[in-house]
Amino acid sequence: MGMGSLKIVHTADLHLGTAYEGMGTEKRRERIKDFFSNLDRIVDFSIREDADFLLISGDIFSSSLPRGEIFNAFAERIGKLVSSGVKVVAIAGNHDTPPSYHQRNTSLALRLAGVKDFHYVDYRAEPKSFVLKGEKSGKKVAFLAVPFIHPSALSKEGIDEYVLEVLTREVEGSYDYRIGLAHFTIEGSKYSEINEPAFTYEMKVSKSAIQQALEIGDLDYLALGHIHLHQHVVRGKAVYPGSIERVTMGEVEQKGFVVLEEERSRLTPRFVPLPARKVVRLEGEEFDLTRSRDLLRAVEGV
Repeated sequence: MGMGSLKIVHTADLHLGTAYEGMGTEKRRERIKDFFSNLDRIVDFSIREDADFLLISGDIFSSSLPRGEIFNAFAERIGKLVSSGVKVVAIAGNHDTPPSYHQRNTSLALRLAGVKDFHYVDYRAEPKSFVLKGEKSGKKVAFLAVPFIHPSALSKEGIDEYVLEVLTREVEGSYDYRIGLAHFTIEGSKYSEINEPAFTYEMKVSKSAIQQALEIGDLDYLALGHIHLHQHVVRGKAVYPGSIERVTMGEVEQKGFVVLEEERSRLTPRFVPLPARKVVRLEGEEFDLTRSRDLLRAVEGV
């Protein structure tokens, strides 16, 4: 196939299997379906728009041990992508990483099974850098991965050094672009919630380390995951796409994903919105939630 324009879809924080405690069976299934419906929109977009790659920057599942039907449904969608010529590059996030450093991530099973064009990296996986050729454009991309860093694996003081080391590595072979994937919090990032979530165990990467990685590592783009609010940490270069659905009640912002399009030998990110379950905040004395009539009126249409 001749050389065309490179197109990459970037998503993160799928949180497949998410449902709120206390939900009945039918409502739980409906809520889980919300997340898969938006994943289907991303999959269909990637195929329809002739994307070369789909990047998933962590937290594929809401749990490190997803139920069988959740994992199977995800695997089915991976099969649809790779059979259509879309290569998938995914990394581990904190939600789908087992609590023990010695355990491995569930999604690794697809790679171990030899699923064609599915590339998955957790903290213990090597190599963390590799070159892949896009089937549609013919362009080669060097990928450098920083999956979720287990708190027991690094000191707080060593995280910047580790991130810089991975994202500035020499990659063997020729390539047209260098792209990093990472799942962590960058200092100064904004959150969906009014107050910063209490990630008491979490180590944060400094923004200066990210800027150095972009410059020294000559990165064309850093595909971030972990923060659920879409934002540019470094304009056009380091981007959180945000979660694909509202994982918590505090996430009232627009949900979506990012598509990278090649323009004049540069990759330009564009946000693509997705529909999301409506969130209703009840304040004041308008509703007496102890009365079923008021409660039903409050949540009508949600």
